[in-house]
Amino acid sequence: MLRAMIEQAIDAPLDRLPEKRQLDIIKPRITPIFSDLWQRRTGMQEKVMSLAKAVDLIQDGMLLAVGGNAMHRNPTLFFLELATRPVKNLKLCAAAIGIAGDILVATHQADTAYFGFFGLENEAGLAPGMRRAMEKDGSCRAVEGS
Repeated sequence: MLRAMIEQAIDAPLDRLPEKRQLDIIKPRITPIFSDLWQRRTGMQEKVMSLAKAVDLIQDGMLLAVGGNAMHRNPTLFFLELATRPVKNLKLCAAAIGIAGDILVATHQADTAYFGFFGLENEAGLAPGMRRAMEKDGSCRAVEGS
């Protein structure tokens, strides 16, 4: 059906055109169809955005679920960008909060951390921001749940 619609629109059978030309014709016509179909079917909108725009969504007191595992696959760049913003009283939750979460604890933007492990793995030891917050200034509440 779609093929017939496209062939009617270009007034030529697609299989008579070179493959590259077929793609040049089909792609602009088919992309909006599938995009619209996806949005209607799922009710979802495009969520890809710049790092700065994503960080702008964070507000005081939010709970942030942190992906990755200690020193691997952490959203470190996201949290570095967040550390430049005036947000406060953030809550962090992760199985193993690592360097990314330690950035927010060290800058006193996170006041609570829910975790199973909070450190920088065997190579770097305990997370220095969290350790300082727990031992010296009490600026972050730790809720360990392993």
